[in-house]
Amino acid sequence: LGASSSSSAAAAADGASGAARARAAAAAGGGLLPRPLHADATDDVRREVGAAFKTLGQLMGKACLDRFIVPLPLSAAFLAAMRGDSLGAWALPPVGATGGVVSAYARLCREAVGTSNGSMAPPAPSTEFASRYMLAGYAMSISDFLEALGDPTFVCPVTGVPLCEGGAERALTVAHLPEFVELVSKLWLGDGIRLQVSAFSEGVSSVMPLAPLLAFDPLELRALLCGTLDIEWEEADLQRHIHPTGGLTREMAPYRLLIEELLAMPHAERAQFLNFVTACPHLPPSGLEMLEIEVVPQRAHLSIPTSQTCGNKLYLPPYRTLEELRSGMHIAFANAEYGGLHEHTHAH
Repeated sequence: LGASSSSSAAAAADGASGAARARAAAAAGGGLLPRPLHADATDDVRREVGAAFKTLGQLMGKACLDRFIVPLPLSAAFLAAMRGDSLGAWALPPVGATGGVVSAYARLCREAVGTSNGSMAPPAPSTEFASRYMLAGYAMSISDFLEALGDPTFVCPVTGVPLCEGGAERALTVAHLPEFVELVSKLWLGDGIRLQVSAFSEGVSSVMPLAPLLAFDPLELRALLCGTLDIEWEEADLQRHIHPTGGLTREMAPYRLLIEELLAMPHAERAQFLNFVTACPHLPPSGLEMLEIEVVPQRAHLSIPTSQTCGNKLYLPPYRTLEELRSGMHIAFANAEYGGLHEHTHAH
């Protein structure tokens, strides 16, 4: 975790590269940002929120020291804020996420200027908004979109608290969109999360030095603390780190079908598989080599897989077809959400 003391120019370049990667991560999938605290939040609320984020920082710091991860999908923007990076409109929640409409407003207002310098201007009321900026399956202008919201005002889209004095009575119109985006951005990416970011950093630094972590860019930090959200693996990785034992061999149908299915699984099902076998839906930063999963023949003639998450062990029935294996896996994943099929010799 060491960081070299290179020149300020190199450090600036690294920071710019890290910010660019964080912007790309935010655009690709977002992640969790803290719920914003408003200026009128009580002292009790602030103490409670601060304590919670300090505890989270302590948990993640201790897990990192012990070479574990905490599979909480933190936003790269949150970790960029911890590093002291500047957060811009790129850090707003993506379209489709809670509050994602604000990032659509921001893009609309930036494009109304016609330059790439980040400034904003009111768009033409007739500008198509729903299909172009909200990725909706229908067309609707920005003026019609705001009207369809039913008299929107200057309140936080997440908490409903006024963004400015008299905000609850001030109508949100097309002409006022740039100001609205600026007020929301200030709350969500600045004033409203400053306490949470500071408390989280304090929690981490209470169990380990913070400075070495800050040498990593936001995406690297997220992988280090939270694991890899995008689960990628190749057949060679699976063959190397998923081991048939207990009489099962690599040439037997159940093992071969398992490898084939793991390669075909979409990311969501790969996460379910990892959660079922290891109790963690994310990959460690170094990938499967940190897990070393064992696959053994199923006990008690069960037709569905079970697992022992304390030992990363999968009990696999003697499937003969890919359809049988896939069906059994889906049943196992579904039951795992309710606490079944882990470390049991019979299904419920």
